Amino acid sequence: DHYANIKSQGQALGEGRDVANPTSSASAGHLISVGMVFSLAPVPGPGGRAPKGLVKQKPRTKMTNIVLDKISRSDFIKAFLATHNLSDKYSPGVHSGPDFKLWWSGSPGGKSGAATIQTDGDFHVVLQHLLSKPKAKCTVSVEFDLDDMMGFRIQQPLPSAAANPNTETTDGELVYGTRVPQLDGFSEVTQLHGSIIMELKATWPCSMHLNEHGGAGSCYVTNTSEHVLLNARWLKAWAAAIAAHVATKLVPPNISEFDGSRDGRLPGPRPRGRAGPGLSATAPNQQLGDMMQFISGLLPLLGKVSRKRAHSESSSPIRCSPFTPVRKAPISPPLSPIPTANSELRSCLSDFAEAKGIDLTACEEALTALDLTPDIIPDVPVQRLCDIAHATEGQILKLHAFCRGWNARLEKKKEKRRRIDV
Repeated sequence: DHYANIKSQGQALGEGRDVANPTSSASAGHLISVGMVFSLAPVPGPGGRAPKGLVKQKPRTKMTNIVLDKISRSDFIKAFLATHNLSDKYSPGVHSGPDFKLWWSGSPGGKSGAATIQTDGDFHVVLQHLLSKPKAKCTVSVEFDLDDMMGFRIQQPLPSAAANPNTETTDGELVYGTRVPQLDGFSEVTQLHGSIIMELKATWPCSMHLNEHGGAGSCYVTNTSEHVLLNARWLKAWAAAIAAHVATKLVPPNISEFDGSRDGRLPGPRPRGRAGPGLSATAPNQQLGDMMQFISGLLPLLGKVSRKRAHSESSSPIRCSPFTPVRKAPISPPLSPIPTANSELRSCLSDFAEAKGIDLTACEEALTALDLTPDIIPDVPVQRLCDIAHATEGQILKLHAFCRGWNARLEKKKEKRRRIDV
């Protein structure tokens, strides 16, 4: 067997003993440096995030002595794997693999240009060149990548029962599998009910009503040939009643699930699951009479309700639906006639006499001779106007205030007139 005694051979080669001639004396062999390269997940940085991918670690190196005279590629791989205690976990391929690099002091290319050994031929060429060098002055180095050796991992042997997945016990139960239900996983009550349920299904098979898998179902047939479909809930209830010695396989328990189908209180299963519930064929006249009696009892109640509703509608006052009044835009009164430029003083004095009861219209000619119009009268000194109009100071002060307001109203009228004309 290719994989037999892998661990013992690896240990022997790692100790420098000749595997081909176990009785020969131990030889020092070549001093070999064995480096193992592997990858690890990156360490998170200060920000808590780790870079993507794996990070290649530096080679983990160990030293050992291996006798290279007449050694094969497989034995050499087993020997340097034993240095890292991996000889029982990985095994070299029969013809090639796993890949490794081999170099020594003064080898062509050195470490950076070391040859990659894949097959027996590659190893034979490199070994012949290596053995031509003096052993004392030659340091040999080997390096392999652990990430590339998953295809050469040794599978652990399965248990004897698991070697054959179809292994069964005397009672026909599978014993191997991660999720295979076993009898020990159920309680004694569940086991008892389960065996009774299997007997009930065998006692009451039904080809008219199929189960959830499309096969023949199970139905309890009453004395009137009605089918009571035995689903999981009803089977469990019947099995529990049998276990309690209150029912048998031929007589179901006295519960509503079964009594309802016998006395008509609960409908049985639909014929072939399509027709749906309907009137019982045994007593159609009785059910029709019950329905008519129920309707006749409702008629007086409906009449009372309709009369009450009509009375409430007639007695309730008429309610008008609310509405939002329409607000009309205010209509501005028509403008009074605007006096001409020559009649402004006369109109102002007339309005002043009407508003204040002070008649100064007699001094119109004197004011006109001095070109004192209503817009500049408020700026004329009081004493000057007293001399012109022969009026008191109080009358002149009132005239000042009135002329200011009257002149402001006149300007507004003129502005409105201009907008209307435009």
